[in-house]
Amino acid sequence: MSELSRRLADGEREAFAELYDACADRVHHYLAVRLRSYDDASDVLHESFLRLARSHEKFEQVENPIAYVFGVAKNEAARHAAQREHEKKKRQKRSEQQANPLLYEPAENDLEVGETASR
Repeated sequence: MSELSRRLADGEREAFAELYDACADRVHHYLAVRLRSYDDASDVLHESFLRLARSHEKFEQVENPIAYVFGVAKNEAARHAAQREHEKKKRQKRSEQQANPLLYEPAENDLEVGETASR
């Protein structure tokens, strides 16, 4: 375990600042390319470092903290992309549900609806 990993595992704030300074720009660039969005990359970078801080004890097993950050960021990017896709599908479904009344075909015995649809 590297000295930085030990300090990170101990939850030392200065160690997290050092790690952030050492790799945040590169990780952000990686995320911006992967997610095709500067803003999403910023959000995912933030989430990645929050996740790292919350589970700082895992750094005890880490030889290369910067590579570990990239791994966590990759996983967070995948989670973010999946969430975006899920939200997109929900919006599409909602849109389709809202459009259905416009395409409503009245039953033959539904005169009032038929007249309204004709107008």
